[in-house]
Amino acid sequence: MNKNNAHLYLPLVEALSKGRTIQISFKGGRWEDCESLAFGLNPEEYRIKPMELLQPPPPLKLHNPNNLTAEQVGEGYRLLCDKEVSGKKQGLKSDYFTSWGEWVNGFWHWDSSSTIRVPASVPWPKVEEYIPLEPKDVDWNMIFRYKNGDERRIVQRCERGVFLGVLDSFYTWTTLMDGWEMKLPDCCVWEPCKKLK
Repeated sequence: MNKNNAHLYLPLVEALSKGRTIQISFKGGRWEDCESLAFGLNPEEYRIKPMELLQPPPPLKLHNPNNLTAEQVGEGYRLLCDKEVSGKKQGLKSDYFTSWGEWVNGFWHWDSSSTIRVPASVPWPKVEEYIPLEPKDVDWNMIFRYKNGDERRIVQRCERGVFLGVLDSFYTWTTLMDGWEMKLPDCCVWEPCKKLK
């Protein structure tokens, strides 16, 4: 850096003073974070690390119908995830992204067409984790079905899974987690073939 190009480093210094990370360019188009800077390289060999959208924990998915970038969402904010989109969040400060490309502060009824941001400090919804059933979870009278298909009864069960309908139709407890449902004969409510962890 010298008096002729010092002005080119000012955006980097300003970003650094605001806590942003500065990266250095390497061969092959690779950028790496820099811990301490002396600004001995040309200005174009530095960049402010691009912001990244805060992501919810899997299997939740980010709800971003306007395909906004992290810069558009803004530092200190996050977008809603798919589980948060429907319904009103009473008392929660939020911003609504308008069709003219601005954030408007307010309390909105959130739907699938809206892009909403909230402070990054707002926790993500809890993720329900499921695990496979065990023999003790399944009554001998249970009826099974796959995605609203034909109903099948248990022929035999073991530690690894169940035979349904006929003895050559064996399903492991893990396989049953994907799309299978079960119920007792005198019950009208179908339950997924998995249980909360």
